[in-house]
Amino acid sequence: MKQLFVTCPHGFEFLLRKELRELGIEQVAEGFCGVFIPKNRENIYLVNYLSRIATRVLWPITQFLCKDKEDLYQNCRRLPWSEFMSVSTTFAIDANVTHPNLTNSLFASLVVKDAICDFFRDTTGSRPSVDKQFPDVQLNLFIQKGKATLYVDTSGAPLHKRGWRDVNTEATLHESLAAALLLYTGYTREKVLCDPFCGSGTFLVEAAMIATDTPPGFLRKKWGFFHLPEFDKDHWTNWRNDQDAKRVPIEKRRFFGSDKNREASDICKTHLRKLGFASAVEIHYEDIEHYSPSSKPDYIMSNPPYGKRLETSRSLLLSMGAFLRDKCERYASCRLLYPEEKPLLDAGFETRCELSFKNGGLPINLFSVRNNFS
Repeated sequence: MKQLFVTCPHGFEFLLRKELRELGIEQVAEGFCGVFIPKNRENIYLVNYLSRIATRVLWPITQFLCKDKEDLYQNCRRLPWSEFMSVSTTFAIDANVTHPNLTNSLFASLVVKDAICDFFRDTTGSRPSVDKQFPDVQLNLFIQKGKATLYVDTSGAPLHKRGWRDVNTEATLHESLAAALLLYTGYTREKVLCDPFCGSGTFLVEAAMIATDTPPGFLRKKWGFFHLPEFDKDHWTNWRNDQDAKRVPIEKRRFFGSDKNREASDICKTHLRKLGFASAVEIHYEDIEHYSPSSKPDYIMSNPPYGKRLETSRSLLLSMGAFLRDKCERYASCRLLYPEEKPLLDAGFETRCELSFKNGGLPINLFSVRNNFS
């Protein structure tokens, strides 16, 4: 097994493939919810630290035909687990299983857990502990079409957890998904970007990181690959410092955001401050009806509020139309995340659905919208 599996949201495999090729990885093959790349230390570092779209980087440790529970246990029990962890290492197992004889993913993960603990009990007299929330080693089990694959997660925490978001802040959109949408729509540092419903600032922070060549892992302190036997701390530190040295200063008057919720706009400022962007990004506490950025944006990306009350949605979308007409460049590029097209059409927008995907399990669409400027 000579390939890493790099995961991403379903529907974004093509974009991840493109990104990794641009990062210098030549052999990239698309799979379901991810891509396969050559398995080596440099690729582990590169994807975990520099990919804006990837969610995990999985290192395969075994693959076998699996008929039942006994097959699963015995194949996992005979692995040399001391090469991947020690008895003092905490671990956890995520399982995704489709199998007629293993109908419960949680049960399958418990079988693997028992195999690991029995290995260490037999070889050391003790067993490692499970820590589902903050494990030292995260394992991922997939069983599809009678074949089981067990991976070590070299990322640890999902890669969308960049380190800039306040731990108590709920995100309506994950960082890696926001970055994917920005890259998909052609965002570059030359654009003047505005998010008039910025919330905690996901689009603004991710755009500023792209514009400044800030690695998405810049603020992270820990990865799963720290526990791999091949890990060389000095080599990693030098490699990381080389990547950080490529950052460029942020330009002023290119990033604008507003939110009518004062707490949200304050949190957005806090997030920007962690990366040194706060002084260059203009954030307002303002309803869209009264919001006027100090420069006219030519690129709008936003996830506006929406709900079941059509009257509320229509009023907000009409205000959005007025904002595009009066406060933005005439031919500004505007994308909105919205569950349905009809409310946008009813508010007078010309629309084109560019992408359909799921966010938090809910269907959502990326619409390119144009206001009627008459």
